[in-house]
Amino acid sequence: MAKKMGIYSLLGNLGSSKASQALFRQVVRNYNADYPAFHDVKLDMSNVSVQAGNQTRKEIMAYPLLPRLEDPAFPITVTFGDNDIFGASMHFVISRYPSAQVFTIKNSGHFPFLHNPQDYFAILHQHFQP
Repeated sequence: MAKKMGIYSLLGNLGSSKASQALFRQVVRNYNADYPAFHDVKLDMSNVSVQAGNQTRKEIMAYPLLPRLEDPAFPITVTFGDNDIFGASMHFVISRYPSAQVFTIKNSGHFPFLHNPQDYFAILHQHFQP
């Protein structure tokens, strides 16, 4: 699978939107691999465009690192799935937003709003309560 993803990535970098669509489709499948309810979900990636992806990547790389927010004038809530493939970034996010409420959502990966919507939306609802 990694070899196939590498080929899709290379072809996407060379300008193939179809390859970029296949790469994104496989990434989403990988994110959801441990969640059987999503194994048969049809993934429509027809809006994925290599030009937009490459432009976005370029802009992200050129954007300055956001400053640390010690005491923002607004609440910050951060969620991570307990099986999130980006779990290691949690420490970076917490150090950048030390006043944030941080929640780890059980039985979910990178898409907790899909894997455990009940817990995710309870946290979201709590965030927006006055």
